[in-house]
Amino acid sequence: MAVHNACDSCNGNGYTPCSCKCKKCDSKGKIKCRNCNNGKVKCAHCSSGKAPCQSCGATGLLVKERLFGSIREDCPVCEGTKRINCTACKGLASLSCSRCHGSGVHTCPLCGGTGRSSQCSKCHGTNRIKCQKCQGTGQLLSMAHDTSYRTWPLERLRFEYEKRQHQVSNLHAQILQIQGTHNQLADERAREYANMETWEQAEQFQIVHGHSEQGYDYRLSQTRNQIQALQNQIKSVEQEMQELENTMNSKWK
Repeated sequence: MAVHNACDSCNGNGYTPCSCKCKKCDSKGKIKCRNCNNGKVKCAHCSSGKAPCQSCGATGLLVKERLFGSIREDCPVCEGTKRINCTACKGLASLSCSRCHGSGVHTCPLCGGTGRSSQCSKCHGTNRIKCQKCQGTGQLLSMAHDTSYRTWPLERLRFEYEKRQHQVSNLHAQILQIQGTHNQLADERAREYANMETWEQAEQFQIVHGHSEQGYDYRLSQTRNQIQALQNQIKSVEQEMQELENTMNSKWK
């Protein structure tokens, strides 16, 4: 008979998340860039995305000589408006911030993007502390070390078997729920990453979401760990069910 189950307090991981947070970034792992507004800075080469047309000298007209004199026509470049879209900002009146690479945020210098306090006396910056319930083993004793279950009456064996059946069903339901959350996070991460316009933005995305507790990569890792712990717990319970079934079969003979 298996004598251990995955600890229900830490999901078999042997540790629980520490409640410490980086005070500078409020556990987000990133801080707002002070040089820009949401990753954009005002274009220094134009006003409102427009610049004087160089083709016509900002007059909107071009003089063309004809056989019997000259005529004035609208400039074909600016179409007589005297101004054209700024070539530096493509008419947007703003440029991507060079300091934050257009992301609007910087990696927090205090926590290095982890969102955790490196000075925490409990976890020392690891964001996890040893589970007090299982003392870091990830397992709890499930049944007695001896084989006393073999002396149980048939009714007790059936009850224990059915109880574990319900437990396995509940664990499978938890896995489905967590798997749904995992898939949703993965889809959201893929969509956001696909919208990155520059390599600098993509690099900043990887830094932010790879270290922060609020980042996609960290949360995806957490859901994978939770699913693995639940699967280990199912395996342990199913081993107990097999032992109980074998014992019931021996009593029926």
